[in-house]
Amino acid sequence: MPNSFTELLTMLGRDREIADRMGLEREHVKAMRLRDSIAPEHWPAFETAAADAGLCVDASDFARWRAEKAAARREEAAEATT
Repeated sequence: MPNSFTELLTMLGRDREIADRMGLEREHVKAMRLRDSIAPEHWPAFETAAADAGLCVDASDFARWRAEKAAARREEAAEATT
């Protein structure tokens, strides 16, 4: 199972395939992959796409990934100020 948004996107396919399936612009999906982030308003659609692909992830996973990334950014910022 994926452990990040980037891993999820990789498992779901190429940017163009995901964009076409989700009704998004390819550049939007590419930005999600590069940022390792999917905006919460897209979570339900990605949860459905993941289930259709046989992946067991849900909004709680998305929230955890988002929180872990935020914690890592805070830690990096704290290290930069010391």
